[in-house]
Amino acid sequence: MKAAFFDIDGTLVSGFSGVSFFEFLANKNKFRKKNRDGLVKAVKQYKVSKITYEQLAVIWGQEIASGLKGQKRTEIYGLSSEFWQYVKPKFAVWAKKLISLFNSHQFNTIAISGSPIELLNLYKEKLDFQNVYATTVETKNDIYTGKLIINLVLGKEK
Repeated sequence: MKAAFFDIDGTLVSGFSGVSFFEFLANKNKFRKKNRDGLVKAVKQYKVSKITYEQLAVIWGQEIASGLKGQKRTEIYGLSSEFWQYVKPKFAVWAKKLISLFNSHQFNTIAISGSPIELLNLYKEKLDFQNVYATTVETKNDIYTGKLIINLVLGKEK
């Protein structure tokens, strides 16, 4: 089987859509503001070389898991659909056509991102990816536990 792999942030969409998503959730009181601030600070520090990519990746995972703890997964998924209206204009105008082209030629289209799985599942639905892999936080009974399952910001995992 042929496969086409796509990175999201900085490739198909301008900027860090994961950070924007958590800012959006914080404004809806569905993500702790202190964790949002931690994410934003870490990204800024990385951009000016104050921390390494590996340090950013560790902070990213910790802040996401902690920031979502206690929230309902179904509510976060519901809000991801609302977030689409915000992020859609940031996608490259050719993104969906390119993915469709690969799909039509029997490629398995796969998106891999350090952004959260909730966001990648939205992109799967809207852009017709066949598979997505992303940073994932554990849930039990539809509630985020605060435990990170996989952090795809880390280079070796991605």
